Amino acid sequence: FMVGKKIPDFINTNGEKVAIETYNKKHKIVFGQAPHGIDEWKRDREKAFSEYGWRIEFFEDKQITEQEVLRRIG
Repeated sequence: FMVGKKIPDFINTNGEKVAIETYNKKHKIVFGQAPHGIDEWKRDREKAFSEYGWRIEFFEDKQITEQEVLRRIG
């Protein structure tokens, strides 16, 4: 599923435009996906998705639990 030219990790399929991105800080930086840091990577992703009316939620790999995901996306 593409939003513009970006591919989110997951999307909400109940009619709301919610994209979910999961990440590992070290991986993003080491492999050049976030050369200017995680915060800038997040801002760039938020901007790209919001242009198409999507809200984006970020989960660092350490945060991924069923309870945390449900709390944040409802």
